[in-house]
Parts: sequence; C-alpha cells; structure tokens
Amino acid sequence: DNVSVAGISTFNDRLHISSTAPVLKFTETDNSKDFFIVGDSNKLSIRKNTTAGGNVVQEWMDNSVLFRENVDIDADIDVDGHTNLDNVSIAGVTTMGGNLTISNATPILYFIDTGANPDYHIKNNNGYFDIVDQTNAATRLTISNTGELTVAGNANFGNGVDVTGNANVSNDLDVDGQTDLDVLNVAELAT
Repeated sequence: DNVSVAGISTFNDRLHISSTAPVLKFTETDNSKDFFIVGDSNKLSIRKNTTAGGNVVQEWMDNSVLFRENVDIDADIDVDGHTNLDNVSIAGVTTMGGNLTISNATPILYFIDTGANPDYHIKNNNGYFDIVDQTNAATRLTISNTGELTVAGNANFGNGVDVTGNANVSNDLDVDGQTDLDVLNVAELAT
C-alpha cells in the first residue's frame, strides 16, 4: 500500500496516480512553502502549503487558465482573439496595428508630462469634444455637437483666417496694417 523511496526514482514511461482527487506533493525540507498538483472536480490546480490551500494556477475543462496570484512575464505575450483586461499598466512603448477605441460615458485620453506642466486630456463630454488643461482645470478648446468651435483664450493664426459667413465682433476690432474692405456699413460713430 505504501512505498517509501529515499533516493531518486526513474520512470521510463508513465506515473499513474489514481484517486477521486489525486495529488502530487512537492515538499521542501528547508521549511519553505510546499506545493501540490491536485486533480479535483474536473480541474487541475497547483496549490501551495496544503492540498486545500490557495490555488496558484487553476485550469478548467474548457481550457481556460486562472492565475490566483501575480504573474511576472519576462518575454512577449501573444494574444490571438478578443481579450478583456480590467487594468493594464504599460511602462514603455505601445504599438498598435489597428484602431484604438476608448468606450465610456465620458471617454478621456490623458497626456501627462512628467517633466513640466500643464498636463492635458481630451475627452468626449456628452457629444462635445474638449481639450482640457487639467493642471489649471480649464477647457481650452471645445467643438460642440453642432460643430461650433469655442476657444477659451486667445487664438493666434499664423497664416490668416478665412471667414465665408458673417463675422460678429462683440468687442473692439483692432487691425494692424492695411485693410481692404469692399463694403463697410457703420451703424454708430466711427472715428
């Protein structure tokens, strides 16, 4: 019933363990954690400390694998198919061969400058496209859901501005240099 081997055992073909919950135990004699490979309830588990201890790796019948602890991978990961990830932290360059889709009630893409301020983010704010200076909590540019562009601060255009419709100026209009006007209608005092 019981076999005790004090040295190395060599098997030329297979090692067969038969039970309702077969266990292969790895005991470390230096008081470190012990590990078990357990077949139970149609799944294969790698456990630590005891046969009923926490699963480190667990595989189900449908070929999915569950890692119960952190996984450190020192090489590439190749994923074929759809993958859902809750949280991803990437410390380096990310290269994508397709589209990047951000889905949320208010999707935001952050641009954090680790060497200087301000930091920015762009977002879809209920149909409005905003460029936000998040360091100073100021929306710098907005495109409304009707296409209207709003610039909160001064706008400098280096190559001219073409206005094909009416221009409404609510404050002073300061023109430096020569201005050619085809038709000028002045409703109040002009000086």
